[in-house]
Amino acid sequence: MSDHAPAAHAANPGMLALPAFLVASAALGFNLLTWYPAAAGGVLVPLALVTALFLLIACVWSTSLGHNYDAGVQGVFAAFWFGYAVWTLGAVHSWFGIPPADLGQATQLFLVAFLAVAALLVIGSFRGPLVFTIFIFFIMVAVVLILLNTIYAPSTTLSDLAGLAVLIFCVFGGYMYLSMALAGKEGPALPMGAPLLK
Repeated sequence: MSDHAPAAHAANPGMLALPAFLVASAALGFNLLTWYPAAAGGVLVPLALVTALFLLIACVWSTSLGHNYDAGVQGVFAAFWFGYAVWTLGAVHSWFGIPPADLGQATQLFLVAFLAVAALLVIGSFRGPLVFTIFIFFIMVAVVLILLNTIYAPSTTLSDLAGLAVLIFCVFGGYMYLSMALAGKEGPALPMGAPLLK
């Protein structure tokens, strides 16, 4: 995850961060759309942990290159996926002493906290490529829909909309990754759109 467009063969942590992020995100989208049995959702925990690890590596890498905004994005999403994995395991195995009746509100607290930071990431992205802003925006939309699905009784419609939002940002993330991959092979990068703020 990076809003930089480095020259060919320049070090680019986004080449590590984006595919790792997309793997877990795509699995989450498929799960929200119930394309697989509910029990298959358990695979999200190891995927989330691996994604968090690779995002953390990319965060340190970006920091070493002076790409502070990218490092912040990668660090925030590393924390999200690690928190998601720990919270899911903790909720299933009653690690945190939260009564089952209160698990929904605890999940809402987790999502609201992340949503506040995601909103800041969207605003911060306005000086970057438009595609990156759209990518971050749909992440925020997906979180809002997941949050609404926990506030109200689980809704197939909200779950489907959340899954669709996840797959939409995966498409934009894949587009950014393809652009970086082409540039890394001395080809032309794909158009990324002008920043909303200059």
